[in-house]
Amino acid sequence: MRFHLCSRNVVKASASPRKPAEKGWLWTQSGGTIRNRLKEKNFRPKKSMGQNFMEDDSVIRDIVDYSGVHGSCIVVEVGPGTGAMTKQLVKSGARVYAVEKDDRLFRYLTNEPQDIEDDADLKETRGMAHAVSENLTVLHQDVLKVDLGKVARDARALYFPEGSNNDSERILLMGNLPYNITRDFLMKALPMGEEYSTLLLMLQHEVAVRLIENSPGSTDWRAMNIILQYYCDAKYVFRVDRFKYTPVPKVDGALVELQLKSKSERKPVPCEKDFISLVKRGFLQKRKMLSNALRPTLEGPEIQECLKQCGLPVDARAQSLSLDEFVALSWAIHEYQKA
Repeated sequence: MRFHLCSRNVVKASASPRKPAEKGWLWTQSGGTIRNRLKEKNFRPKKSMGQNFMEDDSVIRDIVDYSGVHGSCIVVEVGPGTGAMTKQLVKSGARVYAVEKDDRLFRYLTNEPQDIEDDADLKETRGMAHAVSENLTVLHQDVLKVDLGKVARDARALYFPEGSNNDSERILLMGNLPYNITRDFLMKALPMGEEYSTLLLMLQHEVAVRLIENSPGSTDWRAMNIILQYYCDAKYVFRVDRFKYTPVPKVDGALVELQLKSKSERKPVPCEKDFISLVKRGFLQKRKMLSNALRPTLEGPEIQECLKQCGLPVDARAQSLSLDEFVALSWAIHEYQKA
């Protein structure tokens, strides 16, 4: 199971990739050993932060193998947690720029841990990037608050100084997302196709299945399906048994690959922000006719006229429309408002 996601957007260095420093806890511990060590340090995952750590080494190797990362890749890893996947990524030779919110795990990732539950104030380190090794830097920050574009630019500048790479090349973003931030993270990351080539993410199995749904009119057809198709090409890669995580969640996980589209690759719309707003408003009451659901953008008869121009029935509902039909509707509304 090998597919080189990095191969289509390789960032080439002028010199040979630097070898990772294979010393310290990150290199000597397996996933299970890391778990035991955290237990010894009285580390308790926070339910409020959705912390369920993937620490089965065989699954982690499958994920890294699927990504195809190598010495010419930059990987931004969100939520490195215990560092189990981080280790495999760095071992591959990839340059890893990780973003970790949890104070305790930031301490664990960047230092030989003494007392991981130490209440020492780490406010002064938030927003700061700490170099752990030549191929690993950890940024202490909430991924929902950080500027992902700046993270990509900082990682590129760090690992490939000016003149040593093609600035147009994009970066791979990977992570085992806390399930409770999936939607917010996707809405933040999906438009980043100019900086990132692919999102390779661990999600809830049920969420992953719904996201990949591509049949308008089905019960699982939602605004997020339209938005996802607009910003990327999505693929369900494989399912992961819930007992591969610690603590054990209530549902299985899944690896999902989202190949992001650059602005030039997306379907043209009058205004991207307005298009996303149109889709969201349409699905607020997805079984309601669009002529009612889209008020007060236009009045009912005006929306019906726009629907007719798109070859759609006047009683059309959001749940029955495809991406192409929403795009056509956005243009019809735009032209009607201009007239």
